[in-house]
Amino acid sequence: MTMLTMTYLALDSRDDLPRVTYSTALDIYVLMCFFFVFATIVQFAAVHHYTKYGTAEPAEQPFGMDDD
Repeated sequence: MTMLTMTYLALDSRDDLPRVTYSTALDIYVLMCFFFVFATIVQFAAVHHYTKYGTAEPAEQPFGMDDD
């Protein structure tokens, strides 16, 4: 949802400005905001993965499957 909001803001901000062929400061700012939001989502996913699967106890073996 956050990425959709950033996309909407990027596209909506260009409608009110005159069309130019070069990048403006607003384009660079919106692109950097888009990048930071994306990086935050990737970081959240990585932290969630490693805290959920990286530190868990080893799975118990089914009954009767001992290594003895």
